[in-house]
Parts: sequence; structure tokens; C-alpha cells
Amino acid sequence: MGIDGLHPVLRPYLRSISLSEYTGKRVGCDASAWLHRGAVACAADLAQDNRWWIERGVHAPYVDFCLKMLDMLRANGVKPVVVFDGGALPAKLATHQQRRARRAEKLDKARTMLTEGNTAAASSAFCATIDVTCEMAHELMAALRRSGVDFVVAPYEADSQLAFLTQVPAGNGGIAAVITEDSDLVTYGCPYVIFKADRSGHGQQLALADLFGPPPSADQNATPGEGSSSGGCNNGTGKPASFRRFSLEMLQTVCVLAGCDFLPSVKGVGVKKALGLGHAPVQPGYMG
Repeated sequence: MGIDGLHPVLRPYLRSISLSEYTGKRVGCDASAWLHRGAVACAADLAQDNRWWIERGVHAPYVDFCLKMLDMLRANGVKPVVVFDGGALPAKLATHQQRRARRAEKLDKARTMLTEGNTAAASSAFCATIDVTCEMAHELMAALRRSGVDFVVAPYEADSQLAFLTQVPAGNGGIAAVITEDSDLVTYGCPYVIFKADRSGHGQQLALADLFGPPPSADQNATPGEGSSSGGCNNGTGKPASFRRFSLEMLQTVCVLAGCDFLPSVKGVGVKKALGLGHAPVQPGYMG
């Protein structure tokens, strides 16, 4: 859903883990997140349509990055399942148009910087223009077929498909956790979401059950949404925001109030203010 400000609020609940904790289990991997991370290494080339890897007959840097991450998982005994985005959601048409316009604007600025000889600034600016395309996804799919890695193309967005797979029994093709860079997966109800996975086999895990329990190093009697006025902390005291006794529906309501890819936020309401309202009873169909 693309909820601005959600990840910082969740950060205190993350736990550093070794991916070897999932040895023998199936873990879902967000293809777009990895392709985007891998494309950073060739952002300027993509922006200028310089696909030198085709002439050299080698994997594109973004494909190579994904394959190395998959090698890491398999070396740790994890069975990866890569999930790709499918069709575009009509409900997000306006959001996609806005993002395209922003990328085009940033591309013009990056090209101007390059023309002016400001190479360092241009390189950084090109990273903001990265767009994971169908062509990039197809390149990775071809490499996965050759490598024997399972993958799924979602009907629409990968997020909801990954969340669905966490609810499927392991014996029927389900997954134990999701590796992504997108905090939206938490709002879809994934029990375990792993961020910042690296090639050394480590990552930052959020367990949904922990999120809805007592906040780390905070008063065990905290109430839902209590003291979330500043950066996910309680009134500037440095304590994590509390989601204690939240339900998934309450978390989703907070995120809808704060704004997501499907609709803008309520005027003047971000995640921090929405959290302050989170203690209010949630009635079916009630939005204030």
C-alpha cells in the first residue's frame, strides 16, 4: 500500500536474525524489491538505455544480484519462492501516473547534472529514476528457470500473493516468511516479514505477534496507540509506539487513515497521528 512513515514506527520491533533459522522451510521473496536493489548498480545505464550486459552476454546487474541472494538462501538450506507482480491494479492508476511523472522529472534533472559534469550527483539522482519493468522481470524469470528456482506470477501485486502464501499450509506450497523491503506486507497480515536481507545471510525480522504485544522496553500496561506523537516514540521520551492489543484490522485502519497507494490520507493525518486514534473501537465499515 505504500504507507509513508510506517517503517520508522515498526523499527523498534525488528529483530536481527540469521536466515539459517529458516533452514528446511520455504520462504517467499519479493522479486520487485530485489530487482530494484540490484538495479541501483546500473541505474545510470538503464536511464540512458545502455544495456551493455546484452552485448557481453552476461546477466544484467539486477539479475545477478537476485541470483546471488538466492544462492545465499539455498546455502542456508532455505527453499526460496520468488513472487512477481502481475497485472496493474486499476485502483492504483492515479498513483502509478504520479510516480511516472516524478520519475520523468527526476530523469531530466539527472541528465542536466550529467551534462554539467556533476557526475557524482547525477549517479545518485539516476537511482531515483529506477522503474522495475516487465522486461527486467522476464530476464529474471528466464534465469530462475535455468537455475531451477520456484517462482509465481501474482494475478495483480506480489504483496497480496505473498500474504496469501503465508496462510497456506507448508505441505500445500505455503511459505513460512516473506523477504521484502516493503512494510506493506505487515498490513497484509504476514506473520513474519524479513527486511534488509543481505548476502551474508542476515536480516531484520518483524513478527506480527510481537508487534501486537508489549512494546520493547516499554510499560507493559501501554494502551493501543498510546503516546505516538513523535517518530513512533512516546511524547519524545524515546519509547516505541505501542500496538498492544491491536488487531490486524486496527492496524489496517491506521494505515488507511494515514494514506496509502489506493487513496490519499485524511487531511493532516499521518501514521503518528493515526496511531493516536488507534485505541478507538473499530466498527465494521466505520471510518469516522
